[in-house]
Amino acid sequence: MFLGLERRFPILSMGIRLNIRKVEAIIVVATAVIHNIACIRNEEIPLVNHDQQEAIDLMNDIEVENVRDNIFVVNNALQ
Repeated sequence: MFLGLERRFPILSMGIRLNIRKVEAIIVVATAVIHNIACIRNEEIPLVNHDQQEAIDLMNDIEVENVRDNIFVVNNALQ
């Protein structure tokens, strides 16, 4: 069923073979790309449930310095 996807995205069949910091950076960039594509296509932002909203609120409470550190990690991991 997923043969085409597994050929295009070997991670589906082989698993992740990267260190965790690099994986986190790739996930952040990939979700940003998907979000931008959705915005270009005028897709609606999906509704979230209570647990998801709590997680979003928790992430929004992170200090700006921590965000800057994570951006530095993302930039270094992608190089």
